[in-house]
Amino acid sequence: TDWRREIVWIRPGLYVVRDVITALADGRYTVNVSWRPSSQPKPDGAAWVVAERGAQLRITPLGEPWQVVAGEEEDRAWHKTSWNLRQCVTARLEHGESVAGITVLQAEKTGTTPFYDARLVSSQEIILTTGAGKSSPIRVIWGPSQAAGVETDAAVLVMEADEIQLTHATRLKVAGETLFEADHSVGARVDWQQGRAAVDLGASAQPAKVKIRGGKG
Repeated sequence: TDWRREIVWIRPGLYVVRDVITALADGRYTVNVSWRPSSQPKPDGAAWVVAERGAQLRITPLGEPWQVVAGEEEDRAWHKTSWNLRQCVTARLEHGESVAGITVLQAEKTGTTPFYDARLVSSQEIILTTGAGKSSPIRVIWGPSQAAGVETDAAVLVMEADEIQLTHATRLKVAGETLFEADHSVGARVDWQQGRAAVDLGASAQPAKVKIRGGKG
């Protein structure tokens, strides 16, 4: 198999991890994504919570038809017993077919609110919301995408009410309206309130011409 892990930083303490496993030959595959927390993970709805020393880690596994199993296992490398939270799936794949598992990781001080609830839309999209309703939803899309009114070639797109983040992108259209264009692939954080974009040119450092709705960069 070919295994690719993509990590999306949303804000301090909030990450989304997407594991994409692609078959290199026809066959039946069993895939495991393991997390080894420092103490016992306890279920809280769709999430698993690890609390220790005044802090907590919230692990939310997503993906169909992935199963989640938590238990203690012998860690042969460290010669001790440790907790293991495992996402697993068994699937028959043809050459070039993939399965994707998504995990939302949130680390905060104990008692901090709000934590985000995660909803799987597809293997290429999730939506994060707070139960308290104090923050606008966050939409994370792995591209290229032409689904649900969003057209982009971005490798990753993070959409909030007043800001978007794009990785390796040249264009973004929402509901037919062009919101972002660049003359070559760049990373960008666009602030709708200011009508400005902070552009990451990447390793090439090649200057880019960027246009956004309501402004130009």
